[in-house]
Amino acid sequence: MSKIFYDHLIKFERMEVHINSMSDSHEEKHELWDIIDKLIHNRIINKILHFLPGRHHEEFASLLHEKPYDDAVMKFVREASDEDVEFHIKQEVEILEKELLHELLEDEKEL
Repeated sequence: MSKIFYDHLIKFERMEVHINSMSDSHEEKHELWDIIDKLIHNRIINKILHFLPGRHHEEFASLLHEKPYDDAVMKFVREASDEDVEFHIKQEVEILEKELLHELLEDEKEL
């Protein structure tokens, strides 16, 4: 879980509680968080590309590839989009968290 430009927008406290209660091993927790990180990343990048005008996609991809940890990536997104992309990212993260919590709770019931 390396630092990425949108980390400040993600808060998964409820998710952490459930994963910690479900998983006994460090490896299993790590594997679950790795899957969650990939889901988050894909959903956020998709959301950004949705609101970012097409003429800025290539520059965004270049910035993301070169310095995914740099706050300048989010600054670029803010300046290049007419939308409040951070608001939309937060909404998407909330939706994803609800979906994942639902899945985790279903898995707990089956155990």
